[in-house]
Amino acid sequence: RLNEDKFWQKHNCILIHGNGMAPRGVRRLLQRLTKELKIPLYVMVDSDPWGLYIYSVIKQGSINLAYESMRMAVPSARFLGISSYDQEKYDLPETVTIKLNDQDKRRAKQILDYPWFKKKEWQKELKHMLKKDIKMELEALSAKGISFISETYIPEKIKTKKWID
Repeated sequence: RLNEDKFWQKHNCILIHGNGMAPRGVRRLLQRLTKELKIPLYVMVDSDPWGLYIYSVIKQGSINLAYESMRMAVPSARFLGISSYDQEKYDLPETVTIKLNDQDKRRAKQILDYPWFKKKEWQKELKHMLKKDIKMELEALSAKGISFISETYIPEKIKTKKWID
């Protein structure tokens, strides 16, 4: 959607799709863009434990590749969403939510214990997700209109600095 709406042109930015878990080459490129060119990095992932983990790998690096974290992690990465609070905030219909399954719940509880998710904002986000017992994909935002994500959601979150570090 962002590409079709020419978000990159309107907001003078680079769009990169990681195809789920961003491969090492993509993470290295992101690290170099932020470090060498001082370009801010905003990460959009689904509101589920797996999306949050993908964000954490971009920000902190992979546990399995800890020795490579200095070359691939982007500590300045900011999480834009989608957040477990967005259903209420944007009055999204129940039909865009998906019930957390047992594997999702186990994973969310594991992530709560990760050192980089100990920040108050992350604890609040994960506990809210578990309490609501739902997850959402980015596509849920299209319930507000096909271009809502590019015309309203992302620009508003960046302008008001409503991200999580």
